[in-house]
Formats: sequence, structure tokens, C-alpha cells
Amino acid sequence: ENGDHVFLKLDHLGEETLNAKLPGILELSRTFAHADPVVEPIPVVPTCHYMMGGIPTNINGQALSVDEEGKDQIIDGFYACGEAACVSVHGANRLEGNSLLDLVVFGRASGLFIEKQLREGIDLKDASEEEIERAMAGLNRLNQSEGGESAAVLRAELQTIMQNYFGVFRTGEFMREGIAKLADLRGRVENVALADRSSAFNTSRIECLELQNLFETAEATAIVAEARDESRGAHAREDFTERDDENWLCHSLYHSDGKQVSKRGVNFTPHTVETFQPKARSY
Repeated sequence: ENGDHVFLKLDHLGEETLNAKLPGILELSRTFAHADPVVEPIPVVPTCHYMMGGIPTNINGQALSVDEEGKDQIIDGFYACGEAACVSVHGANRLEGNSLLDLVVFGRASGLFIEKQLREGIDLKDASEEEIERAMAGLNRLNQSEGGESAAVLRAELQTIMQNYFGVFRTGEFMREGIAKLADLRGRVENVALADRSSAFNTSRIECLELQNLFETAEATAIVAEARDESRGAHAREDFTERDDENWLCHSLYHSDGKQVSKRGVNFTPHTVETFQPKARSY
């Protein structure tokens, strides 16, 4: 109970079958887990596969927000690419991030665009004291925290909530319970204990900051998942089993200020080839 792994048992298949059908599994297990699947189970550690969604951007890597009418607005000076970004070209692939396209194509496009902007000249402004204080508020609060819990304990609790209430198969009832538990956890995460307050090579501070960022990402994931009342790709809801193209053929956009969810359209405009019409994936 509460262990860090489960066991995958393969020895019932027999050594001959394992060597013929699963040689790569045998090699990986023996090399990294020091377990021989022929005679013992393999310890398997659950992990995160890849990121779905990210910071909305255009093809130049410029980060986007939306106005009250739902139209894209460029955020000057803010760029994103790779799996941190969502360029809105992945409708055929579960609306997620694709590493090669995001990194190679749009990473290059972003770099070329930023270089062009720099050569043409950009306007810079000095930060005001108020802006500096606002940027430093989270770090200052962490440095002044007293009597909080350790980052490891809080991180484990955050992981447990996300695993139990926002797993692969979801229901609105369970997700609403999970969102309430996240709300209760927020204050404790904000007051996480920082034992080492030194300024040089302080991994404890980095661990605390990472925990707070993880929490923000987790809450965004949870709130958007509960709001999206359909099943689509890896978002599988047992209380809404069908995809709903009429209402949800779009991106979910999370606004942290009011914990609200809005929608951002997917670009279906054809350029050089005819557009594939959306349809449910079946096998």
C-alpha cells in the first residue's frame, strides 16, 4: 500500500515465448530494474507520458490570449514553443502536443521570427517598482513562510488527489470532489516549509517553487476536465461517453484569475490541401 510501483508478472508465458516475443522487455528489465522476467515480476513505476495542450500561440510562437469577443490577442514579448505550447494544429492527434512538429517546425519558426523582430527593433520599457514587487511576491512569500509542511509531503498528497480523482476514466462527481480537495490543499502549498533559506545552489527553494507550479497546473487540468462534458481522445468521461462536436470542437482555455474556462476555436482553414472533416475515431 502506498508503494512507488506495481508488479508486472510475465513468467507464466515461459522462457521460450518471452525470448521470442518480448526480448526488448527482458533486456530493459534486467538492465534497469535488475529483475529477470523469466522468474520474477517486473517493478513498474507509473509516470506522466506527455503534455496535452499548453500556452496558446500562433505559428510564430507568439503567445496568445483572447478578448471578450473570443478573438486572439498577441501578448507582446512572450513566446512559447515545443510541448509547452499549443499551436492548434493537432486536431488529428487528440489536440495534444507532438514533439517533432512543435520543436522542429515551430521551434525554428519562432527563432526566425524573434530574430526578425530583433533586427527590426523592439520597444522596451523599464519595470516599475510595483511590477517588480508583483513579480517577486511569490518568492518573497516562500522565503518568509513559517511552520508549513515539507514539499515532499505536499507533493505526494497532490499526486494522490490527481491520481484518484482525475485518472484516465473520469466522472463529474469525482472530479468535483477532487477540485474541492485541491482548494483545501492550496493554502498548505502556498505556505510550504523552506528549511534552507540560503541563496547559493539552493535545491530546496527550487523544489518548493516547482511544487507551487505543479499545483497551478494540476488545478487548471482539473477545472478544465470537469467543465468539458464530453469524451474526446484521452479525455474519457463515464458520465459523458460521446464526443460533442457541436459544443466542444475547440480548445479549452483556462483563466487562472477567476478559475474560469472559455473556448478557443481550432483553425480549420485549408491552405494547400482539402480539409479532413472531423469524425469519431473507431477501430
